[in-house]
Amino acid sequence: MKLRWLLLQFLAAPLTAQVAPRPFQATDYYRLTFVGEPRLAPDARRVAFTVTTAVEDKDRRHSEIWMAATDGSAPAFRYTSPATEASSPVWSADGTLLAFASKREGFDDDVWFLRTGTPGGEAFQIRGVHALPLFSPDGKSLLYGWRGAEPDSLKQQAWRSRVSPLAITRGPDVKRFDGRVYTSLPLVEDERGLVAPRETRRPRHLYLVPPSGGEPRQLTDGDLSQIDPAWSPDGRAVAFVQDSTETQEVRAQVRPQLYVLAIADGTIRRIATPYAESHDPAWSPDGKAVAFICSKGRGEENDVCVVPETGGATRNLTAAWGLDPQDPLWAPDGRTLYFAAETRGNIHLFAVAAAGGPVRQVTTGERQLGGFGLSRDGRSLAYTASDVTHPAELYVAPLTSGGAGADRRLTTFNDSLVAGLATIPADSFWFPSVGGLRVEAFLMRPYGYRAGKSYPLILYVHGGPHWNYGNVFFPEMQVLAGQGYWVLLVNPRGSTGYGHEFTFASRGRWGMEDYQDLMKAVDV
Repeated sequence: MKLRWLLLQFLAAPLTAQVAPRPFQATDYYRLTFVGEPRLAPDARRVAFTVTTAVEDKDRRHSEIWMAATDGSAPAFRYTSPATEASSPVWSADGTLLAFASKREGFDDDVWFLRTGTPGGEAFQIRGVHALPLFSPDGKSLLYGWRGAEPDSLKQQAWRSRVSPLAITRGPDVKRFDGRVYTSLPLVEDERGLVAPRETRRPRHLYLVPPSGGEPRQLTDGDLSQIDPAWSPDGRAVAFVQDSTETQEVRAQVRPQLYVLAIADGTIRRIATPYAESHDPAWSPDGKAVAFICSKGRGEENDVCVVPETGGATRNLTAAWGLDPQDPLWAPDGRTLYFAAETRGNIHLFAVAAAGGPVRQVTTGERQLGGFGLSRDGRSLAYTASDVTHPAELYVAPLTSGGAGADRRLTTFNDSLVAGLATIPADSFWFPSVGGLRVEAFLMRPYGYRAGKSYPLILYVHGGPHWNYGNVFFPEMQVLAGQGYWVLLVNPRGSTGYGHEFTFASRGRWGMEDYQDLMKAVDV
């Protein structure tokens, strides 16, 4: 009897013993779910977002649009068909339509629409909409940027002749120049020679279509692209950036500059500023000013600037701030501007008074946030968040004058995977490098680390050089640490997130002090 009891205990033990978490493996990549592109509905009660997974047997990624209630009252659910690709959701001003990108066989255009008040409704297209649109505030117009349809004959000519068909034969002065004239500088690409067909890309122009569909009205033309369009609050004008870089390899001819287009008569005027480059215009709620990312030129620091809509004195709101702002957003009362920025290994939301003053941090934590969306009333935020041991998920948080409150997590796509894994954290450390500069690095321990045992080390060197490593989930690094390697991630001088002076410390000296930063990190 005692022997039988012992045998039963032995057999039962494995059933109750806790299985030790294993390290992240390369095959786990196909079990990850990538969450991105959160877009708050105008009423802030819902958020549309993109869910992407890897399809192992087809060696590709698959994206769908999902929807979540911001109050967390119900689980997030799939909003588009799993049989087709879908991404980049865009809400109409009244929240009744959702536009999205979806390539489908047999259709020339990849822009589709869903009526949000009809669950399970059929997606449809709007005639004349050839690219993802921006809905006007009054809902009467759809604005989009498009290069125009490229005839098959143009593509075939480019490939067969290996000479760009956009190279014109009639020069600016036919008496002096009768040869072939190129309007941009093609570079060697895919072993196709100096005149690669890539340069057949045409400028991106702005078009307008009513929501009922129809022939698009072309608003702009010329040799330059019009990008970053933004509707004025009253829907009577569009601010945009005119740029040559989308169609020219050399960024010397035309720097990105701010313009305003009047919808009624199509007149275009430039908003002159003292800055060489302008990006991401955003109208103030009263329509009297435009905020934008300003820079003295390529390779220079970025700042948040504000200029009157009619032109005039430009105010730099972040000149005394050391980080690199992105994507400015106005608070509904027009008193505050929000923007994202890298800070050390994190990405957070920051704010500054439109009248000027110190920059304050709005969100916190050792993590990287992305895809910030601000509700129409300015009281809530939506974003994705990830850290070293957790893939990105979707969150919302209340927003007050004091900053963002405790966030609410809306998705749990990766919880079951992470629960069974020993995901490995990255320990931050600082060290003195050449010239007395302090540099930050992150070190991941080998899985199953035991003190006194030797393990090989892998040093990662990021590109850019204006980029950085930080507090975000890196599947590749998790795999290597899980295989028994130390993984060292260094942010040498030239990296972003440590201030302008640090970011540009390697200018004209690539491979010199920044290389020594890397070697110092290895020696620490």
